[in-house]
Amino acid sequence: MVLILSLCLKNLISLAQSSISKNKSQPTIEEKTENIFQQHPRENPDRALYFSMLLPGAGQVYNGEMWKLPLILGTQLILGTYIYQQNRLHNQFRIAASRIRDADPLSQNPFPGLSSRYIETSADNAERNREILIFASLAVYILQIADAYVAAHLKDFNLSQDLSMTIKPHIQNLNPYPSSLECSWTLNLY
Repeated sequence: MVLILSLCLKNLISLAQSSISKNKSQPTIEEKTENIFQQHPRENPDRALYFSMLLPGAGQVYNGEMWKLPLILGTQLILGTYIYQQNRLHNQFRIAASRIRDADPLSQNPFPGLSSRYIETSADNAERNREILIFASLAVYILQIADAYVAAHLKDFNLSQDLSMTIKPHIQNLNPYPSSLECSWTLNLY
């Protein structure tokens, strides 16, 4: 009897040791999920904000929204190109207007077919267009910062299946009228 008990105890000890060694080599599901959350922490909205401030589109990349990066960079590139073009036009027309107003007979109009009034108007239009484009570029920059910040906040926002709206007819008896038909809406937000 003692021999059987010692053999059972020896088998139990060897099973316990093998299960301990298995647990050390293969992590449990809880350990795996903890490792996943440690490797990919929840997006910090402040980091997304700072990344977007430093480099347009970096906050969206931090939030995992890679598809927004070409839109943001493409928009900024196009606006920057138009700003540069309008600035060149503005400078050319301003130089031409100053040469026309100059009393020096050696200075020539770089646009011989255009009147001085048209050149000054074109310089003003180019300056106005440049300022509008700078404002649009600034607006895109601020909007991409706000987008990254809000998207980082909404990463853990959960829309459950319980969010629903149902429309049901409802019959209610009111004192002045014998019966009336009304429509009621039910919105479940839990």
